[in-house]
Amino acid sequence: MDFDAVLLAPIYATFGTDAEILTTAGDEKTLRVIDKTEGVEISLGNVNVPTLRPAAAVRRTSLSDQGLSLADVDDAQITINDVLWRIKGHAPKSGPNGEAKGEIYLLLIDEKLGR
Repeated sequence: MDFDAVLLAPIYATFGTDAEILTTAGDEKTLRVIDKTEGVEISLGNVNVPTLRPAAAVRRTSLSDQGLSLADVDDAQITINDVLWRIKGHAPKSGPNGEAKGEIYLLLIDEKLGR
């Protein structure tokens, strides 16, 4: 079963929002994301101490469909629901079909607030 097509595509179509991304190379793209700016629990590195971080969830296939790699989105700017964020990094959220067909958390920072 293709988890991305069967489950993730309808979820993003229903609950997602369009976000505008501006990469550090100056490329502008539109991505369908799920707004998680209230925070998601992320474990950092080998340390299993979770932290709550503002994020946006995006399908890995959406990134590749737009010609974007993970390196392209790091340090990019993204506007979600009329709020401008900087993408500080990313964290994989693997699915049953593996990381390539899973989701990515774009870890966000609001530079005005320093968080």
